[in-house]
Amino acid sequence: FAHRYGLHPSETLDTLLCDDRNLAQRKPPVLYAHGGAWIAASSACLLHSVAPVARAGFDVFSMDYPLAPAARFPEPVVSVLRALAWMAARGRGEVLLMGDS
Repeated sequence: FAHRYGLHPSETLDTLLCDDRNLAQRKPPVLYAHGGAWIAASSACLLHSVAPVARAGFDVFSMDYPLAPAARFPEPVVSVLRALAWMAARGRGEVLLMGDS
């Protein structure tokens, strides 16, 4: 399911929760920023990249963010900060940041 973490329509988090809730509660959640050079791709097309992380016991929040050329630097980086703030506001504490390019 998706959560909105910011005001921009692209600022959403797809969630992959670990099936073992006891294990997931002992591990920090992962915020995943998909690759694509800030211009392409989406969380949905790269969820297969983070499924093994969820199977390893982590709750994964895979973020979408505004893409270039409509979004100019540093907007995608600001979106990462917004997503981290959203997670912190929900008591997630320590968050692991993961991404690819």
